[in-house]
Amino acid sequence: MRDITAWLRGLPAADNPGLAESVVSPTTLQQIKDGTFAYEDDDKPDPGNRPPPTRPTESLALGRHLALTSCSECHGRDLNGWGPDDPTPSLVVAKAYTPEQFVRLMRTGEISTGGKSKTGFMSEVAAYRFSVLTDAEIEALKQYLDSR
Repeated sequence: MRDITAWLRGLPAADNPGLAESVVSPTTLQQIKDGTFAYEDDDKPDPGNRPPPTRPTESLALGRHLALTSCSECHGRDLNGWGPDDPTPSLVVAKAYTPEQFVRLMRTGEISTGGKSKTGFMSEVAAYRFSVLTDAEIEALKQYLDSR
């Protein structure tokens, strides 16, 4: 690490204009901090959907934790997708997968009917991001999604 740091410090300085100013006003930032910001109904933070501070070990709780920290980015905080005009479906679709098909999706990106997802995005994300999940994590995620 010391060698890398020395090498980086030896590089010539680069022109760096810095980060752009935030598009969020100081007033809005303060409202967000003090809880008075007027969120749209579907954007309100939901304390019931916050991930736990430590990773749970019980299977259903672990599955919920994984879903809320890994799936909500694309499928929404409630895991029901973003609506009819968005290609990310509700994760109720996971119930249509057998456990073996779900493992294959998570490991390779191949959907239950074979091949890639409709847009190809889920297939890419699964193969890149979810292929590192352990068997127990994939099983817990499937168990949680099936329980909803």
